[in-house]
Amino acid sequence: MMGKQDTDSDCGSPEGKIMTELGVSVLSKVGKTPLEKSKFYNARLALIREAVLNTLCTMTRETTETLHCVDAVGGTGVTGLQWKVRLKNLVHVTITEKEHITEVQSNCERNRISDCPLPLDMSRVPGDPMVSQRDQEVHTCKCTAPVLLHMEAFDFVYLYPHSNISGHIDAAVTNIRNNGVLCLVSTDSTHQFTRSAVSVRRHFGATVTKTEYLKELAARVIIGSIVRAAAKCNKGVEVLYVLFVEDFFLVAVKVLRGPKFADSCTDRIRRLLHCQMCEERVFYPLTNTPIEHPYTLLPCRCQDTTPGKTALVLGPMWSGELFSSVFLARNLINAKEEQFSKKLHSIWTVMLDEVRCVQSIVPKETENGSNPTEEPCVKRQKLCDSGVSQMSTESGSDHEQMPPFFYNVLRRKWKGIDVPKYPVLLDLLHREGHRASRTHFDFGGIRTSATLTDVTLILSKHCQLTQQSSVPVE
Repeated sequence: MMGKQDTDSDCGSPEGKIMTELGVSVLSKVGKTPLEKSKFYNARLALIREAVLNTLCTMTRETTETLHCVDAVGGTGVTGLQWKVRLKNLVHVTITEKEHITEVQSNCERNRISDCPLPLDMSRVPGDPMVSQRDQEVHTCKCTAPVLLHMEAFDFVYLYPHSNISGHIDAAVTNIRNNGVLCLVSTDSTHQFTRSAVSVRRHFGATVTKTEYLKELAARVIIGSIVRAAAKCNKGVEVLYVLFVEDFFLVAVKVLRGPKFADSCTDRIRRLLHCQMCEERVFYPLTNTPIEHPYTLLPCRCQDTTPGKTALVLGPMWSGELFSSVFLARNLINAKEEQFSKKLHSIWTVMLDEVRCVQSIVPKETENGSNPTEEPCVKRQKLCDSGVSQMSTESGSDHEQMPPFFYNVLRRKWKGIDVPKYPVLLDLLHREGHRASRTHFDFGGIRTSATLTDVTLILSKHCQLTQQSSVPVE
């Protein structure tokens, strides 16, 4: 059953264990180093692989042609095998692995799938028709991922390089077909962006610092790098979603051919002004002239009360949307129909709530016959489910762009304020006329259109500590 997202392990050969995930069994060898272990099989990426499979299933429903897919840096080949087992003749799967191609071939045999070696022909033009595949057949190629991506054109690219991803981005967007989807997995992102700002500047050409919204900052920097690489090929991108799981994150973008899309995307690469005192932030406006008083862009007044230079200029990075509400709605519908795991359902639901970042969670709830005593989280789930079908038919540009970045309310020190639970805090922000929602980037964070000063005033108004009790003041 597709709902079983957890992995099962059975005793195998002395060299490793047999791992079963989404109906595919692979041999997980025991590596000598953590990098080798992640190359063979990484159980922490099970949810990401399921999300990628869900994304590919959604793509197959939107076309009648066979999609050419590649599992670059395949490792054990578990991702590509899941595609073939689930979708059969709807996809043409190629798995590339340079160091462990024999393990990929043995895993194909273990799952009753024949592997056909894909020869590299230097005379081929990327995009020429490839050899057809049967329902129980995949192509394997012994080469590095950039080599194959430069020589063949694909509709769907899944790339997990096990290390820094900057060296693979150019190859990934060079020959990907129009309306093709690129799924890029980055590992140890928060550690890399926190401890080694010099390497981030070297690999991505961006300046970063440690912030409470570091995860979203890292995602925007990497998306900015993808946009710049695509613009060199006269291509633009549409960000479908960004998924964080532990310290890994998955970026899924749709590649659109044409200089018009490239120019539109490059205009959304901006620098970010970040206050070091209160961590307020704002994107620089798109202008070719210098800004005379940049501190006036920030909603805070830390520069007036603190001597010295209180702000940093970060980036450049992506300033546009991080989610496509239309695609997420289709993903959620597909996940329920195909019986994917409930955890994946909840993630798509949280993302839909986050991209909408509604101003009122439960408008006219009692008129629809619902119970007004329901928990806010239950009401939010019902509203999101009821709006899925409507959102799937709307254009992604019809709704207002969600507020960039988020505030971690629990990690801040509030003097004389009893911070309420999140459903209450969201309700307070909505009652004051602000958009607000939870964020999956940090389950202690709040994404809202209110500034930090507005949040402070709202908490001071409703949640001041009293001598008798600590309940919100009405």
